[in-house]
Amino acid sequence: MAWKGLGSCVDGCIVVLSVSGSILYAYVKGYLHPDHALVVQPYRAPDCRSPPSMPVRYVDCIGRSVHMARYSSVVEVFEPGSALAGAYERLPDPIKEMLDKAPVDWAGLTGSYAVGCEGRESDVDLIVYSREPERLLGWLQRERGRGVVRQCKPQRVISKRRDRRDYAITPQHVISSLVESCYRGVPYTLKILRRLSPRHCMERSPIQIPLGRVRIRADLEADPVESILTPARYRLENASGSRVLKDGDTVFLESFRTRYAGLRSGSYIVEGELFLDVENNFFIISPDLAGGVWRVGE
Repeated sequence: MAWKGLGSCVDGCIVVLSVSGSILYAYVKGYLHPDHALVVQPYRAPDCRSPPSMPVRYVDCIGRSVHMARYSSVVEVFEPGSALAGAYERLPDPIKEMLDKAPVDWAGLTGSYAVGCEGRESDVDLIVYSREPERLLGWLQRERGRGVVRQCKPQRVISKRRDRRDYAITPQHVISSLVESCYRGVPYTLKILRRLSPRHCMERSPIQIPLGRVRIRADLEADPVESILTPARYRLENASGSRVLKDGDTVFLESFRTRYAGLRSGSYIVEGELFLDVENNFFIISPDLAGGVWRVGE
């Protein structure tokens, strides 16, 4: 199956699209894609302003309506590894130090620095992969203990999320985040990939079956490594509030959003789309498109 040079384009990669006569930049979202197309999220226009709108299309194997980009509409790819090499000299020195010291097997660049739209307040959006993510977690924790990694402007992060009034915009979570923080005072956002290759699914052979939107209360178990990878994944126990979920079902909260990385164990209200993962026979709740995550008592 030809990927036309997109074989390394996984979550966070930026593609340039020609859509209805307009050119726009879009993020590739996730690892699971229908044949001959990519799931994307519009990002910016070439002049760095908001992009023109794109239609959405329901995709059976993903179980939801998403923005789609057919291979034929892709006119350029900001492959993260190449983007990092091309923009390296423009990166702040602390970020270069971070990339040099972090125990990663691969690193790439996305976001505003990748496409040349960065400003004075821009995060440096990094994508990394490690065969031993526990080593990377340990390194980040040690750097935080040394005061090298610390949230330098928590209100800045919170202000970016005023459209989503959920747990992940509270100061307590922002200050403790390892993947959306500052390295020696320079803000960064870190996507730690679970895999370096995309997956294809055929539209008439569902891999995930959509079961509708749910709002449940559950006990969330946070594994330190699982919670900082992309997507972050948490096991949910004692779920209540859904007629679909039964005692003994295996249920995971899964999110590609940085806002839901690094959650603490505890009791939560979780709202999102519910899916049955046919391959693995467990349920997934995704708050990414619609929903939220609220820690009970905060």
